[in-house]
Amino acid sequence: MVEIKKTYHHVSIYLFNRILYVVGSVELPPIFVWAHVNPVIKLQDFSIEKLSQAIDSAHIVSKSHFDPDHANLEIKPWDGEKNRVWNHALKLWSLWWKEDGSVDMDTENPDKMYRGDMQWKTISEKTFSPPVSTKDIAREILKQL
Repeated sequence: MVEIKKTYHHVSIYLFNRILYVVGSVELPPIFVWAHVNPVIKLQDFSIEKLSQAIDSAHIVSKSHFDPDHANLEIKPWDGEKNRVWNHALKLWSLWWKEDGSVDMDTENPDKMYRGDMQWKTISEKTFSPPVSTKDIAREILKQL
């Protein structure tokens, strides 16, 4: 039996209207589903340095139920532009920090609407081995723009 690596953190990056939206997620009890949370970082200057800093900031607020601080009730879900960005973005990068220190990156394109929400189709997957540099992740994302 293959044991699945636990996910400790999740960050999403959406491309919409020539802006990158970088947002952390938390796994909220009691049902442990991932929810995007504030703050949402918007980048119009697509530099490796700025995208790396945004990923670092989103990573800090991102937590799973394996993280001791996962139940921080001060964390607020992402609202406002969420549905517009989620449903109309041109591309999505999902970053998953694993228990072994690696980061899995899924690159996704919009696929179809289901019950009013966009469903995404994975077009590529990449794993960054530890030690992971968010500059390397940012560089890879910017290559795919």
